[in-house]
Amino acid sequence: MDEYLAETELCDWSSEGISELVEDLKNKSKDEREYAVNAFYWVRDNIYYFFIKTSKASDVLKDRRGDCFGKSNLLVALLRANGIPARFQFQLLKGDALSDVIKLKMGDKSYFKNFHITHALANVKLDDKWIRADCTRDKYLSPDRANEWDGKTDTIQHPFLIKDLGYDYDVKDYKERSQPKKFVNFVEIYRILINTFIEEERYKNAGIRLFTNEETRKMRRDIYDRMVDAMRTNNRGDARVFLWLTRRFFAEQFGLDIKVLERSAKNVKYSCSCCVSDDAYEYIGPYLHCLDQGMAHGINPEMEFRCNRTKDGIGDVEIINKDKGGYYRPILEILGRGLKNLLKR
Repeated sequence: MDEYLAETELCDWSSEGISELVEDLKNKSKDEREYAVNAFYWVRDNIYYFFIKTSKASDVLKDRRGDCFGKSNLLVALLRANGIPARFQFQLLKGDALSDVIKLKMGDKSYFKNFHITHALANVKLDDKWIRADCTRDKYLSPDRANEWDGKTDTIQHPFLIKDLGYDYDVKDYKERSQPKKFVNFVEIYRILINTFIEEERYKNAGIRLFTNEETRKMRRDIYDRMVDAMRTNNRGDARVFLWLTRRFFAEQFGLDIKVLERSAKNVKYSCSCCVSDDAYEYIGPYLHCLDQGMAHGINPEMEFRCNRTKDGIGDVEIINKDKGGYYRPILEILGRGLKNLLKR
C-alpha cells in the first residue's frame, strides 16, 4: 500500500504549490471523503483540458492545463499528500472519444474510427474500496461529458471504452511506452491542431479563451516549421507533388471533395470542400494555412500555397511553383522515408 502513497518524479505531491492547495482543501473538508470530492472538483474545473505532454503534477498546477494523464496525476498527488491511497488506471478508447471537440464536416465518414487513444484516470481508496474518479473533462469544455462524483461510487464508465489496460502507482513508464517514437513532427502538429479545436469548443460553450496572442503565434509557427521539416526532401518537388500529398493523405481521411482545374509542374489549381465549419474556420483557419504553407515550402522553398475560401465553405486553391522541381523522385523519397520509419517502430 505504501506505493500508492509514494511521491515520484512526476507525482511530486510535497511541492510548495501543491502543499498550499492541500491545506486549502483540508480547511474546506470535514473528512477524507469530502476532501477527495473537493480535490476531484477542483482539478476537474480549474485545470483546463488540453493535449499536453505528461509533466510533473506541480507543473500541471502551475500551468492550469493538462490532458487525462496530467489531470489524473495532479488529483493523485492531492490525495496522496493528505494520506489517501491513490493509483492510476489506464484504458484504451475509441478515437471517437474526441468527436465532441474535434468537429469536422465529413459527410457520413468518421475521421476517428481508425484511431485508438490511451486514457488515464485516478482511482481512490476510501473505506478499503477502490473507486474510479475520472476528472478529465472540465465543465467549460464538455458540459455533457464532465463527470460528477460523490466519493462513494465510481464515475461513469467512459462511453468509448474498448478495454482496461491495468493499474500502476505512477504514470512515467506507462506514458513512455505509449508515446510514439517516430513521426514526431506529425504527432506534435496533430497535438497543436487538437488543442485549437478544444480552445474553440471551450470558447463556444463558455466564452473562455486561454491561449494568449503570443502562444497563438508560436503554435502557428511551430506547425509551419514542423511541416517544412517533415516534408523536406533531397529532391525538390513541383506543384504536382503537393496535389499528390493532399489527395493521398488528406482527401479521404478528412472527406475532402477535390476537383482539379489545372495541373502542371509549375501550377496546380483545384477547388476543395473544407472539413471545418464556417463558425470555427475564423479561428482555426490560420493554423490550417500554416500547415499547408509549411507543406508547400517543405516540398520546395520556392513553392507558394494560396487559398480563397468562399462563403459556402469551398476553397479555391492554387499552388505556384517558382523553381525547378521534379515529380517522381520526391514522391519516392517521401514514401521511402515513411516506410523506413514504420519498419523501425
